[in-house]
Amino acid sequence: MDSSYTYGSTTSGSAADNGLVVLVWMFLMLIGYVVGSWVLGRLFKKAGRPAWEAWVPFLNNWRFFEIGDQHGALSLLGLIPGVNIAALIISILAAGNIGRHLGHGTGYTVLYFFLSPIWLIILAFNHDTWDNQAPAGAVPVMPVQPPVTPDNQLPPTPPTQG
Repeated sequence: MDSSYTYGSTTSGSAADNGLVVLVWMFLMLIGYVVGSWVLGRLFKKAGRPAWEAWVPFLNNWRFFEIGDQHGALSLLGLIPGVNIAALIISILAAGNIGRHLGHGTGYTVLYFFLSPIWLIILAFNHDTWDNQAPAGAVPVMPVQPPVTPDNQLPPTPPTQG
């Protein structure tokens, strides 16, 4: 019985194979970024935003939230582990509002949830026009200013004693 056994790699060139896999993956990611930014830029143009904003990382999510009637700063929640689910939920609300601005209903929001690239391509390349009025059923953004009285005046502040 032969007791000799050689330890080591059973495949030759595995480092080169891994390098090739990484290069192919990086190329596919670059293609996805270019196509995604281009299509998102077309949607931004419909919303009255400059298309170049779609090419800037983080700004593109910020603007997506804003054209979807949400606070852009909420897009930064996606960077925080554990809290990023909130950014996903808010992006779904924003996508629903974007769909409503373009005259579509809840079905498009469901499409965004399951197939967001398809949703984006459809909205970017169809001939819908952007309606700046928040349609019925849109999820409103929280007010930034304090509420005003019916005659558009801020409530009076109480006098200070001193």
